[in-house]
Amino acid sequence: MPHLRINAPDEDKLVTVSLVAGAAYLVGRQPNPTKLPYLLQLLLRDVSLTKVPLSSQRVSANHLLVLLHEGAVQLFDLASRNGTTLHLQPQQRTLLEPNADVEVQLAPDGGDDDERESPQRAVWKHEDEFAAAVVTSLTSWLQRMEVHADLQLRAKGQRSDDTPLRGSSFMLADGNQLFVTAKPTATMELSWDDVLDEVKQYILAENSRLEQLQGHDEGFVLASPLIRDVHREIAEAAAWGTRVVLIGPTGVGKDQLARCYHIHSRQTRGPYASLNCGLLKESLLFAQLFGARRGSFTGCVADIAGVVETAHEGTLFLDEIGEMDLEVQKALLRFLDSKGEYQRLGDPRPRRAHVQIVCATNVELDNPQCRQGRFREDLWYRIAGKVIHVPPLRLRPDDLLAMLRSRTIKGSTIKVHDALSPAALRRVMEYEWPGNFRDLESFIERLPSTSRAQSIDADICSSVLRDGRSEVRTPVRESELSSDGNASQWEDLVGIALAAFVRDHGQQPKSWGQITQLTERYIKPVFIAHATGLTQIDEIHKNINCSELARRLNIADGTTVKQHLSRYILRFRHNRTTDS
Repeated sequence: MPHLRINAPDEDKLVTVSLVAGAAYLVGRQPNPTKLPYLLQLLLRDVSLTKVPLSSQRVSANHLLVLLHEGAVQLFDLASRNGTTLHLQPQQRTLLEPNADVEVQLAPDGGDDDERESPQRAVWKHEDEFAAAVVTSLTSWLQRMEVHADLQLRAKGQRSDDTPLRGSSFMLADGNQLFVTAKPTATMELSWDDVLDEVKQYILAENSRLEQLQGHDEGFVLASPLIRDVHREIAEAAAWGTRVVLIGPTGVGKDQLARCYHIHSRQTRGPYASLNCGLLKESLLFAQLFGARRGSFTGCVADIAGVVETAHEGTLFLDEIGEMDLEVQKALLRFLDSKGEYQRLGDPRPRRAHVQIVCATNVELDNPQCRQGRFREDLWYRIAGKVIHVPPLRLRPDDLLAMLRSRTIKGSTIKVHDALSPAALRRVMEYEWPGNFRDLESFIERLPSTSRAQSIDADICSSVLRDGRSEVRTPVRESELSSDGNASQWEDLVGIALAAFVRDHGQQPKSWGQITQLTERYIKPVFIAHATGLTQIDEIHKNINCSELARRLNIADGTTVKQHLSRYILRFRHNRTTDS
């Protein structure tokens, strides 16, 4: 007596059926002879029929008909969805010897798993939208794959006996629980195990994305797809310890992104230290970076520990790396090449520090032409393990909206977003925001206090935006300030600088080093700010063309103008000493 051996997906073992002459066997998930084609029903009219039910979702309801008749074993694939082996195509018939055992594979794997479509990334802006976004993405994928299943969420904190849900469960990173249940009435192209495995891998990836975006400083928004892609690149680089250079305009949050790198790195438990390389030059920058021995330069009355030492076993963020002095670049390169060995200024004793370095700049240093003459090529290739461009705020409307929804009007509890009228909100969304988040913070602080929704109209909004613009007046030429007719103006400028120096140091300059400091950090910044008409600026934004100002003042380059304007803002606008 021949036997029929049936191998089907999701079945624990082979299903074996003994074939009897003159009998037929209907194999399927829900065998039903009344749903067979009419001609087959006629053929089976005088034949004993046995139903062979299988549980696999990939097996069609009526999948295969086997008939031992007229000296042969006849097999009919009943237009099944997923086919049968023996090279048996849908609705094709084959004849086998009656004394031979027959083994068939129902619904064989028909393609490469690598080519299988995966669920698309969930799109959500706030954490409370995460679970719904995951369900939406999975539902869309199941529909495209023609997989019939139910998805149900159990809310975070809800007891299991409140809603007795069925199916395979998956925990989401926000605390919700997802249940996935197959509908047994439909045939699927994928096996149920494959479906659950795909869902599991997808949820693991989405949970990882949510966990990456948590644990950051309050007020740091990661709502737009652009900044989330940047954040993902930073997190991946941090996980592997890859050095990163962040390139983007001022105010886009490069410091906060550097802190993200620290959070996701292997050295997250270590310290985080930062240094702005554009505020100091030569020996002072070297001392801030690597430290200095007492007496190594004028005014150094005690040993100084540099930020490299401070960041040991942690992360060092070097901002405005493009403004770093070339001699200090050489020392930084030596530090990186020697695997962390350095020396304090004036101290021959070598020291070691293990730090991971993140750099940032608003100069396109990834362009060789921008590096030429201002940044060492060999240092660039040491620090630029990965270059990440941070987009400006004007390209991130979701982040702008998230910021408006998170901040409150000064002196009120109403959110900025709610206080703006629809026309005012459009005005804000259309604004270029040249200073990015710093510009936005200043705008929010200048908004009038209100407790009523939509009470700030477009005119008020436009006025507040205009108040924040620093108009660049026509600069004065250096020759005009040095003429005899302006001697009193020169005295005023030097007086302003000298008075600030005395307030900071408690005395007038008494050494050559202090005279140099007075000139470089007080007189020159005051001169350039007054000569360019920029005495009221609080930041250097893109409307200020430093190269053009340098040309009009006969200064070597725009970097010098920018450096002295930064010192002016720091000391005379922010009222912080230039030694800070």
